[in-house]
Amino acid sequence: MIPDVFSLGNAAWQMTNGERVAYEGTLAFVRPELAVEIGSAMGGSLERTAAYSGHVHSFDRVEPGPVARTLANVTFHTGNSHVLLSPWLETVVRDGATIDFAHVDGDHTPAGVAQDITDILRCPAFDGVMVLHDVMNQSVRDGLDLVGFERFPDVVYVDYDFVPGHMTRARDRSYRELWGGIGLVLVDRSHQFRVREKMVSSGIRQDRFYSTHRLLRPLSDASALPFRARRVAARWKARGRRLLPR
Repeated sequence: MIPDVFSLGNAAWQMTNGERVAYEGTLAFVRPELAVEIGSAMGGSLERTAAYSGHVHSFDRVEPGPVARTLANVTFHTGNSHVLLSPWLETVVRDGATIDFAHVDGDHTPAGVAQDITDILRCPAFDGVMVLHDVMNQSVRDGLDLVGFERFPDVVYVDYDFVPGHMTRARDRSYRELWGGIGLVLVDRSHQFRVREKMVSSGIRQDRFYSTHRLLRPLSDASALPFRARRVAARWKARGRRLLPR
């Protein structure tokens, strides 16, 4: 029987059902003593991180919501992760502790994504599993490409499409945009992982399958263009203007 805490219907958890199952399964495998989460939002994923962790440090620009406030084993750092994260990582190193799990889902600009990930990878206290959310989004994808995972000798495996994302159907400004998806990065300073040869043919990246993002992006760009053009035309018409002169 599935326990009550395994709630696919949790409205505070901004992941798809498949992402939730993968996230929960990863946490159950790692069972981190110390975890860090960047971008906790309403506290849905944070609740599950806390359930499997000894202690969690949460970084977000907004104050924790009602769900998050009930978590006794979470320390909240409210503010910009690009300012707050590095000093905290330095304290972890000084204390001689190890961060076993990191969840990055904060700033979705390319530079912001790259900085959050790079700050953690540079920290000698991080030795474990990093989960990245919204890797299907183009801005996040651009940020991943800025990291240069091969520069870090302890990174042994990178999979941008650990759980593929999706293309939205909502008839709003996000129509046919690419969102969601979970990426996976393994950092192995203590040689705890056995990355089998069949996972990669060379290097550290998953290369057995085509990238879901690469396959879906042309479809997203092409199919969303007419819809977005109609929205622009409707706004101009409402203002009494024309897109082109007569």
